[in-house]
Amino acid sequence: MDLIKNPTFKFLVIFFFGYCALLIILSLLPDACQKFTVVVTESAGMLLSCLGFVVEVSSHAITNSGYAELQFNSTIYRVNEDCTGLSLVVLVAAAVAAVPARWQLRFFGILAMSLIAVIIGCLRIVILGCVAEYHSDIFHVFHTYIMEVATIGCGLWILATWFDLTDHWQRSSIS
Repeated sequence: MDLIKNPTFKFLVIFFFGYCALLIILSLLPDACQKFTVVVTESAGMLLSCLGFVVEVSSHAITNSGYAELQFNSTIYRVNEDCTGLSLVVLVAAAVAAVPARWQLRFFGILAMSLIAVIIGCLRIVILGCVAEYHSDIFHVFHTYIMEVATIGCGLWILATWFDLTDHWQRSSIS
């Protein structure tokens, strides 16, 4: 089989160039990365408030230090763009765009799956904040190992869901 006609090769090429393009765009728009960090941190703060925590979000530090602060109860949590799941959003957007489907479906998928990735980033901050508050002795291990694996697992779940949905929609449009 000709390599260029191979669907796996096409996926990987589109994914690679899409991922690189998104990284270049984000590197040219540092304000967008900071805004994303603020939105996810404020969303996590609202969720923590709903859970009964007294929360204060400080995003003014982000322009000087590169992080937003989330303070609740006795914990001050510094949130940078790595904590927010921005890399997961970029990865998911590039992968969803590379899946063979109509462009309208790809656009919908990028929006929907990226929103799910943002929600996962928000939940990640909430979970880590609760661990920092109640079990600060295991925070580093939990942050570095458990949540990283969980985030990767969620990203794979998002992609597997998208593959299933596009496969289902394409089969139903053929019938």
